Amino acid sequence: MKTIGWHIGSDYTWAFRHIADYFIEHWPQFKHVFNERADINMVMSPVYFKKMTVDKSMFLHMDGHRFYENLGVSFDELTAGNKETTEKPRIISLIWAKDKWSWGLVYQRIHDKLSELYEFIPLEFENYREKRLFIPTLEQDYFFCQNVTQLACIRDNKKHHAIVRLGGIMNFIENDAVNYFLAEIEKCGAVIATNSKLYEIGLLANKNTFLIPNPINLKKWCPDPARVWNYKNPVIGFVGNITTKTKIKYKGYDLILRATADLGLNLNRALFNSQQIPHDEMKARFYDKIDILILPTDGEGSSNTIMEALACGVPVITTKAAGYHGENLEDMESVIFCTKTVASVTFSIKILINNPDLFDKLSINGRKFAEKHHNIDEIAPKYLAVFESVINKKPEVPPEYVKPKERIKVSNIVWAGGVWSWGAVYKDLHAKLCDEFDFLDINHPETARDIEDLHQLNHNFFCHNITQLPFITDPQKLKTIVRLGGIMNFEDSAHAGTFLEAISKCAAVIATNERLKEIGLKQNQNTYLIPNGRNLKQWKPRQGKTFNSQKPVVGFIGNILTKAKSEYKGYGLVTRVCRDMGFEIKTMAYKQNHIPNEQMQAEFWQKLDLFILPTDGEGCSNSIMEALCCGVPVITTEKAGYHGETLTDGVNVVFCEKSYGGVLSAVRRFIGNPDLFHGLSVQGRRFAEDHHDIIDISERYRNVFRRHYK
Repeated sequence: MKTIGWHIGSDYTWAFRHIADYFIEHWPQFKHVFNERADINMVMSPVYFKKMTVDKSMFLHMDGHRFYENLGVSFDELTAGNKETTEKPRIISLIWAKDKWSWGLVYQRIHDKLSELYEFIPLEFENYREKRLFIPTLEQDYFFCQNVTQLACIRDNKKHHAIVRLGGIMNFIENDAVNYFLAEIEKCGAVIATNSKLYEIGLLANKNTFLIPNPINLKKWCPDPARVWNYKNPVIGFVGNITTKTKIKYKGYDLILRATADLGLNLNRALFNSQQIPHDEMKARFYDKIDILILPTDGEGSSNTIMEALACGVPVITTKAAGYHGENLEDMESVIFCTKTVASVTFSIKILINNPDLFDKLSINGRKFAEKHHNIDEIAPKYLAVFESVINKKPEVPPEYVKPKERIKVSNIVWAGGVWSWGAVYKDLHAKLCDEFDFLDINHPETARDIEDLHQLNHNFFCHNITQLPFITDPQKLKTIVRLGGIMNFEDSAHAGTFLEAISKCAAVIATNERLKEIGLKQNQNTYLIPNGRNLKQWKPRQGKTFNSQKPVVGFIGNILTKAKSEYKGYGLVTRVCRDMGFEIKTMAYKQNHIPNEQMQAEFWQKLDLFILPTDGEGCSNSIMEALCCGVPVITTEKAGYHGETLTDGVNVVFCEKSYGGVLSAVRRFIGNPDLFHGLSVQGRRFAEDHHDIIDISERYRNVFRRHYK
């Protein structure tokens, strides 16, 4: 007897239960269950549908229009009019920030040149990314993607209609998803690379790859004829997205700050979001006001800001890693190349100071380079050729991924029955992956009989901690994915050598921060960086939350069963500072005053104003992650693993030194400063949405599991 699952959810029982009851009465040949997966799944609302893993056993009941009105996505712009009979091919252009930044501005130039031939429909990708939607399309629609990550919202059987642009190198530098991106590129109709390195990458996966740098309108972007250079005290310019600490370092903004401060020079900035200048005002308000543009970057595709500076005749200092310009500009002729150090940036600036001949040469030759390489009138026909190569051919439609008929069995070894730390996060992950993987949860073995039973299993294994590997035989390790969740096992550990050897025998390694990834890669090339994730719909800030900026309630979470562990987490520093400041402290400690996971929001996070973890080291701290998800401001150290590497002091965290004075000083930054509380709360939540969404994290785990489990 087949089973029908009626997925009605608690919010819809008043209406949908009546429908279900009718069919239960009239379909006695089926077994009926509520809110459980079954052979046939009747999903009675799109709201409930969003929470489920979709497969072809489902029937979706479309109950009303209100759900679709709140998507934040306009379907009218995709479906208006009789598009089936349009004479122009329709190209849906996916853009991160339309008319605001970077490629969105370059796209407009291409649109202006080719709009007579194609009907372009620009869509901001963020709307679809946030809602986890596929783009609704007609059969003859084509896609033009700014970035390879946007292919995720195009169905596999439509990707042969997609032209994807490789606009930056970051997705292919030590990125765990490289193989995934290459597989996506292979499905596309064509690839546009913006420099030679990206061109080579594109050709690895797709022979229909073209090298085309970004274009610019040279009539609008040109040197000011009345411009007088300040040779003695040049004004330095910087343009970039520095919204995270990682991006600050990647773009070399920190080096520019130190170099200009050392030389006593003024620095003009045009920054994404915070100090953004409307693009139609950039020439007059920025490029015509600076004397040198500096971008000591770690990597680019075809940098728009370098292109714009060259077009305006502004001398440029950058690195050889600057993509198309690093490959094609000539040092001391059309650019000054520096290395990624403060000393080199400073020295490069000094070369230009009081050197009008070099200034003028770089200005003139930079403009000539722009005229030769970036002229929109010459680049638009190249884009036309790419579009035509896809639109005029009928390639085979690639098949979609077919899941195995039976779920892949995975033995999951957990600590403490899954009630602490990773075990709680694993439950969210399990809920997302159980459609494809059959997880058998096994408690960490404690007796010889436990180990003997473990050795009898012939499944794949998933170890959440490296200390579990010694209990698995070498043949079993070949089917094991191990997670590196903390740094303590590699810090002056007598067993570090044993652990490293065990890693080398595993099928794959999942590291939770960059430092652990480096350790993993030295032993196992199948190492991936994936931070922890949470269900952001459940873990969220309390609506209307206000912070007590005079006497904040402070929270601490940690395993402090031993003196060493307590000192490692900095618990004594937190209690001492709270005592001296007269603050209430709420502590949730392992095996002491433990709060069940499902009660943590109401009983802990919603009662806090501040969370403090002055740790000596983390992998990817669950407590910091949960604080960020719940909008609770965080004080921690730069040793806090993933968060120490990626959070930005004063923006979404306050970093402190591991000392009484360091913690006290950090706390005092908050006292009487409600704006800091609010700012860190909002930005911390945004960080969690970008880095810790369980939907994204689970798909990254799914890709690793698919690749390495048999």
